[in-house]
Amino acid sequence: MDVLFLYSSITNKQICTLYHMCLCIPRMGKSKRAGRKLNMWKEEDMNAAVQEVKDGKLKLRVAARAYGLPLGSLQRRVTGKVISTGHCSGRKTVISKRDENALANHCLILSRRGFPMNRQQIRSVALQFCKQKGYPAQVKSAEDTGMLGHHWLDGFLQCHPNLATRRAESLSRARAVGLNAPIVDGWFNELGNFLKEKNVLNRGDKIWNFDETGIQMTFKTGTVIAEKGVKSVSSITPSEKGETVTVAACVSASGKYVPPMVLFKGKRMSAAMIQSLSSAPEGSVVALTESGYITSEMMVKWATHFCRFKPQVNPEIPDVLLLDGHSTHVFNIEFLNIMSDNNVEVFALPPHTTHELQPLDKSFFKPLKNKWDELAQKAFREDHNSVSRVKFLKIFKECWSAVATVANAQGGFRGCGIVPFDRSAIPIESFSPSLSTEKPSAQPSATGSSAVKEMSALTISHATADLTVTSVAPVNLPPAVPSTSGLKSVDVHHTSNVDEIGIGTSQPTAPLAANHNLSPRNLDTPTRLLHQISPIPTTERTAKRRKRLLSCYRLTSKVHKEAVAARNDDSKKLPGKNKGGGIKRQKSQKTKKKGKSVNKQKRRKCACVECGGIYGDPSDNKIDEDWMSCPTCNDWMHESCFLSHDC
Repeated sequence: MDVLFLYSSITNKQICTLYHMCLCIPRMGKSKRAGRKLNMWKEEDMNAAVQEVKDGKLKLRVAARAYGLPLGSLQRRVTGKVISTGHCSGRKTVISKRDENALANHCLILSRRGFPMNRQQIRSVALQFCKQKGYPAQVKSAEDTGMLGHHWLDGFLQCHPNLATRRAESLSRARAVGLNAPIVDGWFNELGNFLKEKNVLNRGDKIWNFDETGIQMTFKTGTVIAEKGVKSVSSITPSEKGETVTVAACVSASGKYVPPMVLFKGKRMSAAMIQSLSSAPEGSVVALTESGYITSEMMVKWATHFCRFKPQVNPEIPDVLLLDGHSTHVFNIEFLNIMSDNNVEVFALPPHTTHELQPLDKSFFKPLKNKWDELAQKAFREDHNSVSRVKFLKIFKECWSAVATVANAQGGFRGCGIVPFDRSAIPIESFSPSLSTEKPSAQPSATGSSAVKEMSALTISHATADLTVTSVAPVNLPPAVPSTSGLKSVDVHHTSNVDEIGIGTSQPTAPLAANHNLSPRNLDTPTRLLHQISPIPTTERTAKRRKRLLSCYRLTSKVHKEAVAARNDDSKKLPGKNKGGGIKRQKSQKTKKKGKSVNKQKRRKCACVECGGIYGDPSDNKIDEDWMSCPTCNDWMHESCFLSHDC
């Protein structure tokens, strides 16, 4: 307005006119509707407000103000323009609300069973569902692609906030079957009794976990910052796949770590590698094996290493070592004897359950490998050379120091429900993939007998979409601890249900929840149709060779040692697996050289047709030369004689 007063020729009336014109010009920017948050009210409040207005208890405006509702939304529902008391803004959905809920529940069941659908699969299933339900407009628009559009999927996920796009982790079939609810529940029963018997229940300084993992002498590149819109972003690595180094770690539930054991592949250490041993973590063991993996001899060496570093506080109370069922652990009688002599009780984990019951797998090895990738990539950028064995120990020491913390150790034992002892720490959703198998898994008996008994099992009868789950009552076994208290003090069962699974009960499992019952009689039309379009997969166990089963989980018990000794005696008496009457016959070595391949046994007394030298004669001046066979006359001769031979 100050600018207008500079012009003396403009009258006051004209100034007022211009001022009012400026007020009438609409401002450029966001509209009044932009940025508004809609549907912030609750359906319960709307239902209560509509009822009170219709009953005459409140006026329309008073009810809207009291319940915090939009006046227009409340008025439309009171007058009957909108029948539902729920949110109904926006366009109508492609699929009805009832059908969408059935599709969302089907996605949840498949995800819990270990067969989640990706974006393309759910769009394809939704299109087939639309065809069967009769949505012609949507089917016609998606005939070319064979699936509904990605905009529909975005809206579907927005309407169902309990669904989200996640990155799935691979789970082997053996692990899916092995993590069986009755098996894990029985293992917790025996572990609780065992810890209580040894007076180490919830004693973090007395409970240990041992496991080994492999680290590649290369690194993985994670998410990086690069130019937007570029089709490919490359990250140079030393090699596609590096040498595998085995790292054996052991930690207690209180957070004390035993120095690790590092195993390389080979037979002899080079001079440079011997010099690099000083850069390894303090007190660690560095050794070589023929395969680069843990062996029975290395387990014996590690047992001595563990007994030297574990605290010697109270010799009357033993230490408990938890480990997996690898053959170098459970069938190594020398290793078990060393542990027994040093007052260490060894307790095994159920097979194929270490991803949920192994503390080191739960909270330690993944951070260790992530730290390795970070530091190995940093070292590669500095000198542009591959990570060798000489550099490995130096980088690994820094990784170990950063990850071997008390918080990681305690978090692993707490996440597995071992210390503090709480079986409910294992999420009940982890057992859902085991429902995809028909046959139960075997587990060692609580008494330690050589015969393996099955405590319980899940039985799945699958007719057409019939997946009724029952729990078989456990076998009546003698108590593992001779006490009158039983297991009540440590027996903590799950009480919640997910999908169709029940845990921790010796009685038959209750019928499935109403929203997860998959019996055909209880299936409504949308659910039955979805099970026909995308059936829930089931797998059958194929007949394989008989595996060596544990006699019991207590590996240092007398019963298990006797079973291992008997097994070793039987294996010595077994005949060789050949057709030679039980006698293994070594095949003669064959060598190939320019001419015909030859068996060394047949040419033991051959004479050279050119110089007359005898094969293998120490006095022969050409003893260091290879022998060749003439392809024409089949005669044998020295390699030098073969060059001048003419037949």
